[in-house]
Amino acid sequence: MNHVVFFVFDPSPRIERRIEDFVDAGFNVEVYGYKYDVVNVDYCNSTKYTYNVLATIPHAVSYKVRVMGLKEIKKVVQKYDKKETLFYFFSLNVAAIAPFLGIKYVFEESDMLFDRFGKIILRKAVIAFNKYVIKKSAITVMTSEGFAQFYYGDKRPDNIEFVLNKVNAKCLHLPSVIKKTFDVNHIRFGFAGNIRYQATLNLAEVIAKLYPQHEFHFYGNTEALSKDKLQVLEKYPNVFFHGLFKNPDDLPSIYASMDFCVCNYDITGVNPRYAEPNKLYEAMFFDTPILVSPNTFIGKKVRILNIGLEIDSYNESFIKKTIDSISDSSFRYFVQNINSIPKESLVTDNVTLMKKVRSL
Repeated sequence: MNHVVFFVFDPSPRIERRIEDFVDAGFNVEVYGYKYDVVNVDYCNSTKYTYNVLATIPHAVSYKVRVMGLKEIKKVVQKYDKKETLFYFFSLNVAAIAPFLGIKYVFEESDMLFDRFGKIILRKAVIAFNKYVIKKSAITVMTSEGFAQFYYGDKRPDNIEFVLNKVNAKCLHLPSVIKKTFDVNHIRFGFAGNIRYQATLNLAEVIAKLYPQHEFHFYGNTEALSKDKLQVLEKYPNVFFHGLFKNPDDLPSIYASMDFCVCNYDITGVNPRYAEPNKLYEAMFFDTPILVSPNTFIGKKVRILNIGLEIDSYNESFIKKTIDSISDSSFRYFVQNINSIPKESLVTDNVTLMKKVRSL
């Protein structure tokens, strides 16, 4: 199939890159999605395709509104020849209607949405329905092997394809930036991405408070933070906010400015415990040891590869014990293990996915 119609609920740079990969691979693509009624939001920065707006919806969207919005998707689908068109749905928000349209479709799951339901009966119902959407799909793309492990253990369906959150291939050709020599008495911790997780903020505050000789650097958008949360950290002279950055162009200089990449999330929910954030692969690509939350899928990977440490952001004594354990030799050991990983293996690879799509 050469004609692919995409449906997007929540636009993001990751989704934009995925669609552009299909364009670059020679597919004829059309993209439909929603627009939020907020200002200063770019819904498509790509010059390779047009983002067709299905409807304008509130930023805080109720599930009733989401269900009503599925009718717009049904109208679009009816315009196409189902035998000649493959439909590609990003997230369960738009894919919920897919099994009932008599179409061949791809379902991409980058977040397990059932995590947002408080009642157990609702969570179980959404999990069961999510697996039904996977079962009926021609291909289900998952951005973490942990998701499949959660749903199916070691016996996952054959139609699941992993396309992990690895770095943009452009990173292979970006100018390298030499890091400063590691100084155990002046460690630079860094977080690159949307700054919104309390676990990350808490870790930064504890490190800033207990270790005035170290530094904590934030790179990214702070719009999700309240003024109160920002002020808590801004009072420390060893905490720095560098603002927005261009991905992937600025990544070499960002990771050159940190000794440890922080990748700690609030793990009370299932999704962050099984996700594989892109920071894991960015840290490895740019030779940077990583700090991750314990009892997570990513934590298990970090332990197996010996490329960093697990750290509990809500346990001050645990944080102190972990930071105190860092030495010149342990840092060199992490970096040595990272250096043994081929850079090419850390770059996004859609080749298998493209082959499977063409075979449909």
